Amino acid sequence: MDVIDVLAVILLSFNVLVLCPLFAYYLIVYRRYEQSLGASNPIIKHRNSRLIYAINILVIFINVSERIYMIAAKVWRANLPEWSVDLFFSLTWWALILLFAIKCYHLHFLQQYNFAIADVTWRNDIDPTEHNWYISKRGTFGRVSYLMKIAILPYVICIALDMAVDVLTPWPESKVGVIVWFLLHVMPVLVAVYSFYS
Repeated sequence: MDVIDVLAVILLSFNVLVLCPLFAYYLIVYRRYEQSLGASNPIIKHRNSRLIYAINILVIFINVSERIYMIAAKVWRANLPEWSVDLFFSLTWWALILLFAIKCYHLHFLQQYNFAIADVTWRNDIDPTEHNWYISKRGTFGRVSYLMKIAILPYVICIALDMAVDVLTPWPESKVGVIVWFLLHVMPVLVAVYSFYS
């Protein structure tokens, strides 16, 4: 065993033995908290629990399955087709990135909707014909289920682009492949984090 093998075992052990139980424990704590307060409580009402459960369960699934698959293929050189490793990585991580982006956008939408509701009384006095976009689109862009339907096409496009880049430009030998990989994988996360904290 060389240093890379030892680091892979440490990373895999940390993911499976520390991170996954922590995620599962706090998901159970959240569920108990949610049940004790009730769904109509204002603290829980706008949390969108199904999205929280989906993100956390996907993180647990990725830490257990995708990390093992990736380490087995890349570090331990298991006899796995290269395209299957890239496809598994793309399917899991793009789903997580898009769920996180939907969560950030939904929080932004709810905040803007609440601002619009607070402003509606004085806006109607100034111009009664004006309609706020956030109020009128609450039934579509304000619903997570609608946002997830919209996200299916970008999800498929991102996976197709990711697979095309992996097949056409082998990483890390190609500088173009590294740049496109960065744009596809890191930029959406940075944009989502920036939009969440701005």
